[in-house]
Amino acid sequence: MGKCCTSPAHGRRRPRYAGMPGFNAPPQFAGAIGIPHLCPMTISQLYEIFLRHPSVATDTRQIKEGDLFFALKGPNFNGNAFAVRALEMGAAYAVIDQAPGLGAGSAGAGAAGAGAAGAGSAGAGSAGAAAAGSGAAGSGAAGSAADLQHQGLSDRLILVADVLETLQELALHHRKQFNIPFIAITGSNGKTTTKELVHAVLSSAYITYTTRGNLNNHIGVPLTILSVRPDAEFAVIEMGANHQKEIAGYCRYTLPTHGIITNIGKAHLEGFGGPEGVKKGKGELYDWLRDNGGTAFVLADSADLRQMSRGIAHIITYGTKDADYTGVISGAGASGSQAGASGSEAGAAGSQAGASGSQAAATADSSTFLNVQMADGGTIHTQLVGDYNLPNVLVAVAIGKHFGVSDAKIHRSIEQYSPSNSRSQLIQRDGNHIILDAYNANPSSMRAAIENFARLPVAGGAGAKGAAAGFDKKILILGAMAELGPESLNEHRAIVSLIGQYPWREVALVGGDFEKIDHPYRRFGDSKEAAVWLANAGFQNIYMLIKGSRSSKMELVLPG
Repeated sequence: MGKCCTSPAHGRRRPRYAGMPGFNAPPQFAGAIGIPHLCPMTISQLYEIFLRHPSVATDTRQIKEGDLFFALKGPNFNGNAFAVRALEMGAAYAVIDQAPGLGAGSAGAGAAGAGAAGAGSAGAGSAGAAAAGSGAAGSGAAGSAADLQHQGLSDRLILVADVLETLQELALHHRKQFNIPFIAITGSNGKTTTKELVHAVLSSAYITYTTRGNLNNHIGVPLTILSVRPDAEFAVIEMGANHQKEIAGYCRYTLPTHGIITNIGKAHLEGFGGPEGVKKGKGELYDWLRDNGGTAFVLADSADLRQMSRGIAHIITYGTKDADYTGVISGAGASGSQAGASGSEAGAAGSQAGASGSQAAATADSSTFLNVQMADGGTIHTQLVGDYNLPNVLVAVAIGKHFGVSDAKIHRSIEQYSPSNSRSQLIQRDGNHIILDAYNANPSSMRAAIENFARLPVAGGAGAKGAAAGFDKKILILGAMAELGPESLNEHRAIVSLIGQYPWREVALVGGDFEKIDHPYRRFGDSKEAAVWLANAGFQNIYMLIKGSRSSKMELVLPG
């Protein structure tokens, strides 16, 4: 055969940030499996290939010329079956853990390992399934070894024990090349919004890379790390989780220098094993920072986060009072009206600001958007719906100020940020004002959204709790909440009880455990049924909150 792909690239200049501890001791992870026509490889050798082909793909539907393809596996797809196709479509190399023509399990424990790693992680599959089109999982890489050699493809297939673990080890090796702040963000609610705000602020002054969309799982985190280029001055990494030890695993190859836990709420209770499990699982980020001399940005309004962060070497606080960086909702009353975690944090959006009193919010015309008055002067006029977003704004301000971004750039960056992807989007349609918050939901975020919507003044509205509240013009369309385990029915009953405290014009509850409990409201089996009702209702000049877990697909309630 020709020159093996393991040959190191001699004379290459080391990346800009090479020299961190461990750089000269890369893990000898990827190894030969004993197939002579394929290339044995260490992580450091694979990294040399990555430097020449720094675009990583896991989905053949998105292959670009020169990509490095990783043949990931999951319950319903096997990327090994598409490795040769990836090469034919222009990928420079394909990393596989099943040899061509030998079928499933040819790489030993690697085949089982990738499948197990893909099961149950938060946002599983969000990085894209390798299996494109209608290909069947486990069909094996196309062609025999001899055929591949004849086609000149065998030198571009890299056989490893486990593709997923190799991807993660390659991400770790890449991470070690950088001596810059890596800021990790996790929490029960608000991770993506916080990530986007922090990125907006930092990128106004520095070259900053961040998680795309919600690629925050065991696949997305390493892909994000590998997307960081040598010119980076900051990296912002979002970490999702639905069970313990998951955040700890991400920290192992992200090596965060700074961290944010947005809040602790009732999310993924089933996987975490209850509220205390959520604290322990999310707290793994604080554990890493504590053990490695890192810096935590801590919401001072949260008793949970203050307690959990004890012992971390460097703590920077933000909140509505008694913090390094403070701000309040503009226009709030003199006392008891600011966003903050009062009382039981798990019941009040879990340390995420829930406005613990009557909030004098702006009218929906000017709009429903959050305005933040900073203690050191100036008001930030955001395009965010909901006073529960106050901590997300404040931590972005705190990080910007800590790293020397000017007030003008901080304010402008936050004000220009507009949410998308069904995350607290304000939509004007057919004369109606719709808050679409359909990306996800848990008891904490659902409660915060309902309470915020109840406080929202409505022009020309009336209601039993004051004309400004306009309950005669407010409609709730809520989807079920997922992954709550044994507490699910009780949590859904608690939401129904909360709904009952206000005289809404209409309430529609959709699917899941909302179908299993008694309530006096409209009930639908799924979002498509709710969409038919909404389309025929002919509402005009109505204010709507649409929210539910991702599995409820509540965005389908709206046409188009």
